[in-house]
Amino acid sequence: MARLPFVRIVVTCAAATALACASLVPEVGPPQSESTAPSSAPESAADAAATASTGDASSSRPPPDAAVAPGPATYTVLVAPSGATSFVPEAVTIRAGDTVRWVWEQSEHTVTSGAGGVADDRFCSPRDTGCGAAPTSNRGAVYEHVFTEPGAYPYFCRPHREMMRGSVTVAP
Repeated sequence: MARLPFVRIVVTCAAATALACASLVPEVGPPQSESTAPSSAPESAADAAATASTGDASSSRPPPDAAVAPGPATYTVLVAPSGATSFVPEAVTIRAGDTVRWVWEQSEHTVTSGAGGVADDRFCSPRDTGCGAAPTSNRGAVYEHVFTEPGAYPYFCRPHREMMRGSVTVAP
């Protein structure tokens, strides 16, 4: 009987809260048979060395914990988690085409692109318009932005511009 490829989902979460789960990265392996099914037995030293040096052992097993690029990804940033006046994480590095999702844990905050407390109108909550005067959002709000161009994108919370800052770095 033919077997389907296995898919394992790896979830990465920040320590601050379970809501900080930032990404799901699927791992895809070859079709499983009795010889390629994952087991609890460790690899031999030779298999481990071959996998580490070439990414491919003589068997058809995928390298341990090998991630397959899933295409565009979504990264979560918490706004004022646990009442803190901060973004968590403060800095994220993503690839062009990825999305950053900001989730409000406390009210009366904004996500406003720019530096030094001056909006540059590249992006802002809640709708990417009127960034210098956009309203604050409340607990439970979600704002997403897709970054299509490589570069550095600083941002801040307008009411807390001196202490609440973050950045998105977009790699090609």
